[in-house]
Amino acid sequence: MSTTTRKPQQAASAFVSASQWDAKHLADMVSRVQDPLVADILIGLLEEHPDLKMQYLGVYTKAWETLRRAEQIRERAYEAGQKYAERRRKVAKCVTWSVRLLRDFYRLVRQEIQKARAEITVKQAEKTAPFKPQGDNVICLPMAPRPTGTDS
Repeated sequence: MSTTTRKPQQAASAFVSASQWDAKHLADMVSRVQDPLVADILIGLLEEHPDLKMQYLGVYTKAWETLRRAEQIRERAYEAGQKYAERRRKVAKCVTWSVRLLRDFYRLVRQEIQKARAEITVKQAEKTAPFKPQGDNVICLPMAPRPTGTDS
């Protein structure tokens, strides 16, 4: 005897268990109606079957409420994201201008320091060693050359 043939009683019990499984699955989905994805699936299912829609009208309205709330949350999040992006752009602009201003100020100060150092160098080069008279009986001789070691 083959095991693939079913008895009529087994077919009826399979149908009952399938309908029970469908009912259990629908009850599980109804319990998760606060999830926007499940709510969207339920709305699609209930709109396809008007008899179920009338039977589960409360679930249908709860699913619509869930979708509306999810839409409102997305809209608020989008608006908050836009505000954040705008503030971020403004802060970035302020930072950029501040960095540019400091960079230009640093260049200006560096140029002024270089000019001042150049002026000091020029003044020191122009300045000759001051002659200080020591008195009437002091004679200033020119500087003698350094001994080379070959002098005898």
